[in-house]
Amino acid sequence: MNIKKITFGIIILMTVFFGFNNFVNSADSNALLVSEGRSGGAVGGDLLVLLLELKSLSLDGGIFANEAFINLKDFSTEIRPQPVGRNNPFAAIGNDVDIDMDINTFESGDAEAI
Repeated sequence: MNIKKITFGIIILMTVFFGFNNFVNSADSNALLVSEGRSGGAVGGDLLVLLLELKSLSLDGGIFANEAFINLKDFSTEIRPQPVGRNNPFAAIGNDVDIDMDINTFESGDAEAI
């Protein structure tokens, strides 16, 4: 019975060792510093290709004169003004300072008020 437990333990240890070894080696081989494949020549080359494709497009402004476009309705809703919170939400409560008032006081030439 003791031999079976020792053998089972050795098998488990060997499996863990080989699994860890395989995991470390596969992670190193997949970690490429430079991508392989279509790169466009330099860093950002694919972005330049996309920019050139966008520049070659031409848009027809006739769609705005189309009857279907003219009959579209605007269903947007007006956003009502909301009350503004504290000037500095991270300041301690009770130490709120109105920044606009201090700037105006300084600009008026009364430096002692600050």
